[in-house]
Amino acid sequence: CSHTHEFAQLVLPVTGSMEIEMSHHADLINDHIGVYIAPNDRHCFSGSQNNLFLVVDVAMEDNFLSKKSSTLTNPLMLNL
Repeated sequence: CSHTHEFAQLVLPVTGSMEIEMSHHADLINDHIGVYIAPNDRHCFSGSQNNLFLVVDVAMEDNFLSKKSSTLTNPLMLNL
């Protein structure tokens, strides 16, 4: 399931949970934690049967977050 894309994504939980792996870091995102995936970051995910997530594709040519996230040692996790 590992893949990349040329745009950033915000993955925001609505209900349930999802395990995500990116940049050699794995974590569980749920109703309290979302994640920012920078452009071209390789990632993979697996969700529980009863989950719903809002995935926002962010297509910006000169995206500040894409530059910032490339310097992070861990993915940018968002406390909601």
